[in-house]
Amino acid sequence: MSMLSIIVSVAIAITPFFYRLFYKRPILSIEVIKDTANSSQFGIIDDSRLSDGSIDGNNATFIYKYEYSFRIIIRNNSDNNAYFTSISFQDGMPIFNQIDKLNELEPILAHSHVVLKAYYICYKQSKPIERPEIEEFPQELNQLEITLRYKNGNRVEFTTNYKHSNNPKNKFKPKFKFIN
Repeated sequence: MSMLSIIVSVAIAITPFFYRLFYKRPILSIEVIKDTANSSQFGIIDDSRLSDGSIDGNNATFIYKYEYSFRIIIRNNSDNNAYFTSISFQDGMPIFNQIDKLNELEPILAHSHVVLKAYYICYKQSKPIERPEIEEFPQELNQLEITLRYKNGNRVEFTTNYKHSNNPKNKFKPKFKFIN
């Protein structure tokens, strides 16, 4: 009976330690919001010229430039700060043409957020009558995957995965590993 009481006492004593170490964590979420989008005529395909050198505007093939701007909002939805936060994309390269840099040395404080601006540019060819409409979310970005890696105050690493193709909501994977 005394051995059992010792085991229970030790278990009760170390439970708060393991709770703080592995379960008391920041919870980061990612939201991708389209701000603006526009398109403009960028050029014309040379094959569209008639024999006399003129261009038939109705049957010519034009190149259109589509520009999108996004806000990537990283929110800390917990009472714990997130330290050493890093962002990565599938295949290691961002799909965006330009994206603000996330300062990894600045913690994301409890109940706060960080906004990164991102820009995406694509080109499409079509006749004026078949010109594609501006999409709510570009098809090329439908496979967007973002991974956040961050640590709690005890340097236990966690990740948050965002996959736009499956569901525009976040997928939380409570992965962690202890780093000395």
